[in-house]
This record gives sequence, structure tokens and C-alpha cells, in this order.
Amino acid sequence: MVLQGYHGTSLQAAESILRDEFEYSDATNWLGIGVYFWGDAKPYADGLACARWWVHTKHFSPWGILKSDIQSEKIFDCVHDDKCRQTFTQMKKKLLEKFGANTCTEQEYIDGIFAIIKRKFDVIVFFTKGDAMEHLDAADRLIVNLQVQICVSDTKCIMRTQLLDQGDTNDRA
Repeated sequence: MVLQGYHGTSLQAAESILRDEFEYSDATNWLGIGVYFWGDAKPYADGLACARWWVHTKHFSPWGILKSDIQSEKIFDCVHDDKCRQTFTQMKKKLLEKFGANTCTEQEYIDGIFAIIKRKFDVIVFFTKGDAMEHLDAADRLIVNLQVQICVSDTKCIMRTQLLDQGDTNDRA
């Protein structure tokens, strides 16, 4: 399976990635250690629009947006695959039944599920709720309110990366 992912960062970091390779984020990100991309689930989520929102939110100046093909046979895709969504829901339910709701926070249960999933899969794809995107007009905010996050835990899955767009935070993307 091949997915397209968009990675917004500083232009200097984008050029470094093109020259060398992606570096893993730390474990504090919501899907754990990995390389993070924005993905598409049109018309509900627009990965490129989310990457533009990200570079403006983080105030990268100048900024760059990379587009990569992500290829793996081991993708846990809760956006496009009903079976994965059902599996995730069943795992959460079983953990809650086994340990009870007062043992951990809901986020701790979810983190545990992701840790289990990452043992078998190279790529995780999930919807996440979008933050405010003030620089977009009202109609665009409605479309990109949901965001698709792609976490790649094996950089060998990242293929054909290119600089798709660049600019300055004072520009309107």
C-alpha cells in the first residue's frame, strides 16, 4: 500500500531531510516515536492544507513542505480501513474491562494500544481533531477541521520525498 504524506517544517530542516533523511520525533508525540506526516481523506481532511497550517502555527520562517510516498505492507490505517477501526475499538474495550476505567487515564490506555500496534506495523494512520486554522477562510476550515496523522516508525517506508512548497510565515499559504 502507498500513502502520500505531507511534512511541514523549516526550510532549513526540509533541505536537510532531502540531503540526508528524516529524523524520528521523540516519544512525547501522541503516536510515539516516529516521523510524522499529514495525510489525506478527501473531502474530510486535506494533508497539504494541514501541513500549511502547521508551518504557520509553528512560525517556521522560511518554511518548506515536503511530500513523500509512504509504502509498506504493514500499515494500520484507522482512516480508510474499517477492520483497523474495529480492532482499535476492541483493544480499548478489552483493556478497560481488564483493568477498569480508574486504573489509567483514557490517553494512557490509548498510548498502550499504540505501543502494541507499533510492534506489528510500520505505519499508523489516524484521524485527529484539528486545531483552529485562522489563516484559512471559513469554507476551508470546515474541510480541514479533521486531520489525518501518519506516524512512520520505519524510515525505510518513506519513498520519493520532494520539496512541494516553500515560503515565509508572512506569506499566505
